[in-house]
Amino acid sequence: MLEPLGLDGLAVAALIEHPQVSLARLSALLGVELPSEMPVINATRGKAARLYQLTPNEESQLLASNAADMELYHRASVRLTSHPQRSSIG
Repeated sequence: MLEPLGLDGLAVAALIEHPQVSLARLSALLGVELPSEMPVINATRGKAARLYQLTPNEESQLLASNAADMELYHRASVRLTSHPQRSSIG
């Protein structure tokens, strides 16, 4: 069975919240020039997003269930935004 690689096994961990940095890192890794911005084509125009109100108990259960995901996201965000032109594993 294959073991999960985790964040350290990825050459680039792109995040939608940091599109310019993500695209620049991917460009450097692939050796091609990608656009610095990507068009948003799957957006619902004129329709407000639904807001969900969670109870404190629901929120704590959700956070507890996603603790590993939140940690991975945090590590990926720090790695992406604090290393200039990091394009290799490590």
